[in-house]
Amino acid sequence: PAPRRTASAAYLPCSRAPAQFAEPEDVLRSRDVQTTPALQCIRQWMLRMEVDVSEWRPECLAPLALALRHNDRFMAFKAEGVPLGSKVGPALAPMLAANKRLVALSLERVGGVPSDFVAIGQGLAANAESGLSVIKLSGNQVGDEGAGALAAGLAQLRPGMLAELHLQGCGIGPQGMQTLLSALLSQRNLLQLHVSGNLFGGVGALAQLIAQAKKLEELSLGGSGADAATLASMAPNSLRALRALDLSGVAWDNALLVVLRAAGD
Repeated sequence: PAPRRTASAAYLPCSRAPAQFAEPEDVLRSRDVQTTPALQCIRQWMLRMEVDVSEWRPECLAPLALALRHNDRFMAFKAEGVPLGSKVGPALAPMLAANKRLVALSLERVGGVPSDFVAIGQGLAANAESGLSVIKLSGNQVGDEGAGALAAGLAQLRPGMLAELHLQGCGIGPQGMQTLLSALLSQRNLLQLHVSGNLFGGVGALAQLIAQAKKLEELSLGGSGADAATLASMAPNSLRALRALDLSGVAWDNALLVVLRAAGD
């Protein structure tokens, strides 16, 4: 086999197509310049312990994710506000299935579709030793299909592992939300749950989750179709740890006020 290229000499012209398997330094690419010194970029990543591909071209994502499958130097993977296309899920699934050190995954507003989150959910479900604690997927089209697969993946996380889940405006309906929230019942250390802009058929599973997640500090339910009567059915002291609560679009009544006053005492 050909000798491995050293990081200090690795440059990738923007016109070059990435290989199926590569080292991270072999697939670095910048949106703004023709070539990128790989060593400089990797040093920046290592200082932050975060791989940020928010300015990358979509075709570079898959080979980099393969290269990071067993890399334990990075704890976060981030792509935000960049249209990565409809293949982001299959590209990242092998990394999610194998990497045991990754703590944070942020894929907000990357143009993902339900099939992407089916692949991501399958990757998570295959990794019983995943260390993911923060998952941010807001602003994508997850849908009920993607939500079901994500729920299966989240159910494989070790109890108490998940701290934050961001799924705002993901086009998830009542069935998908029920499945997702049920999968979170073992996550008693949950600190933030942001699910605004998805639809609830009821809040039974949410009430059960909140009753168990006593450390919950931020909860976003705006535009979810949840009504005051069902929200008021939650135990009066279940929101006591909250610091931020979004109930945009929810009509308030006296019963809900009782719950909120108890949370503030």
